[in-house]
Amino acid sequence: MVAARTRRTGNRRPRTTTVSLRRASLLIQTIAALFFAAVFHANHWHDLQFAPGDQGNSTVAVSTIGKATDRAVGASAMEERGFTVDILSVGSVTRQELLNAQRRTFASHASVRNFFNVTERDDPDPDCHEKLTMSQTLEISNYCRNQRPVTLVGETYRYIRGLYARWPWLEKKANPVGWMCAQQRPHAGMMKVHNHYKTSGQNLPDYLLVMDDDTYINMKTFEREFGGSGDLRPRRDLSPPAESEPLVMAGCLVRQPVRQLNFTFPFGGFGTFISRGALQELYRPIFCDPTAPDYRQALHEDKCRQLDRDVVKEKHHFKDGMSIMELMHSYVTLPRYTDVRNWDVDNHYCLHSDHAFGVFLNFYNISQHVKDPWYRNVPQARVWSYKDSEIYAKPRGVCKNSLTELGCEAGVEVCHYATPQWMEFETK
Repeated sequence: MVAARTRRTGNRRPRTTTVSLRRASLLIQTIAALFFAAVFHANHWHDLQFAPGDQGNSTVAVSTIGKATDRAVGASAMEERGFTVDILSVGSVTRQELLNAQRRTFASHASVRNFFNVTERDDPDPDCHEKLTMSQTLEISNYCRNQRPVTLVGETYRYIRGLYARWPWLEKKANPVGWMCAQQRPHAGMMKVHNHYKTSGQNLPDYLLVMDDDTYINMKTFEREFGGSGDLRPRRDLSPPAESEPLVMAGCLVRQPVRQLNFTFPFGGFGTFISRGALQELYRPIFCDPTAPDYRQALHEDKCRQLDRDVVKEKHHFKDGMSIMELMHSYVTLPRYTDVRNWDVDNHYCLHSDHAFGVFLNFYNISQHVKDPWYRNVPQARVWSYKDSEIYAKPRGVCKNSLTELGCEAGVEVCHYATPQWMEFETK
């Protein structure tokens, strides 16, 4: 019967063979579709990186995409990319949804090459948030506020320390212990990024953006403004230098009362923009010993002179050949909060993380001097403000953009306290 049926088909293929061919054709089409989708996906993410930390387990916002692209982008790929931005987001294992939202939204922009993040796992003492007690937190506040030994602390440091961790303010926070431990985290993150550049061989980006996990930055606007075609570029009298020149700009700059102290620092929640030229200044080894083979007076003299001023008692941490990045990291991260009872004049940390950035970026001339003529005689006026966005008597410019305070309108350049839902909505 089977033979007869076969004969009746003549030159036509048997039914079973036809079905098999159709299935094979569908399988080939499916594989091809998956291949082209993967290619599109890879191009869309532009080798977005989730670089592991020193412990190898610090990237909490990792996904299958992150795992697949955790590799260095070669110099040729970077040249093809054009304007290049790396992002360092300071977050927490308790708020991973914010890091993930940043990654999915503005960090997916074509200009973004690496998305680094730091959490408790990157802290100098990874168990700080679990071991530090409320009584120790109060002890840190008292130590720093009492400014002891007062005779060994200069005017600048005395003033900044006086602002730090005031207990009536600190105890009202939802998690005072977590807040205290987090003050070293941004600087641990900066060293994590630095180590990545050293070990991967990647070229420095045009800009490194340092921000909190609830910061939102409009990357289309940022690329337009800093990539060469925006309003900031043509006005060379007021606009920032090119990315190859040293520039540090705060999304929102906080200025202390000038009558008390000429000191500024970036409000971390609005982002800090560090140009390639400024990164080179941060990473350059400093030699203050005139007999050292690599000593160059013109190259190192200003930083060595500043080191001798010992503004925040940082000189003790310096070793010849260190970079300012390494000095800042050592100063901030070596003291342990849980060891507060053994703190002394050479081993303590009494700065808010934003204040520490302000000290090292301003006083060590990491950035070009601001062009505001009002501060022409203030040598440490080095951190620029984005479109004149400052907090002095009251916030102005971008400093007004906060979801919990004055609100963020659609299309804003920078928003602080952004929720994952707002980030998603703003990116669509």
